[in-house]
Amino acid sequence: MRKGQGSVEFLMTYGWAILGLLVAMVVMWQWGVFSFGETIDPGSFGFWGINILNGNDFTFDAKGNLQFSAYNTVGANITIVYVNATVGQNTVECEPGGGDICSFVPNVDDEPNSGDESYTIPPGKIRRIALSDNTLWRGDAGSRFEMTLVMRYTDSRTGSQVYQSSGKLWGNRVGG
Repeated sequence: MRKGQGSVEFLMTYGWAILGLLVAMVVMWQWGVFSFGETIDPGSFGFWGINILNGNDFTFDAKGNLQFSAYNTVGANITIVYVNATVGQNTVECEPGGGDICSFVPNVDDEPNSGDESYTIPPGKIRRIALSDNTLWRGDAGSRFEMTLVMRYTDSRTGSQVYQSSGKLWGNRVGG
């Protein structure tokens, strides 16, 4: 065996593993896995029928208040019948009109809300929905969060059949 042959064989055998590990670490660094204290861009995924406008039009504050813009992509009038949001082990459920926790806020779309509490969203329109003052969700401003959001709705074309749109939201809490 020649003097350098052992080194070359070592690099050929383990070099691919080392290269793969380096590539994986660079990818994780770019995703922000190693940025524990920094802010992250808000985002969402997984929704169908009722989407989060632009994937990031929501706020979640330190007092536990959540507001999001629900965008109707179904193609017919839909009526929200149930909203469920979970952060960690804490879940808040509401049926619109069933209490002070869940409400529509003044509309962000081109048509003003004008006090309409029917929880109906016309096709292609946006309604802002709020889950308010949830003591279970309180946390520090700037802290990261990941939330599961479930919205159930009826479609005006199918009567009382209930459909579900669910997904994840993530970002940093804003000051409250």
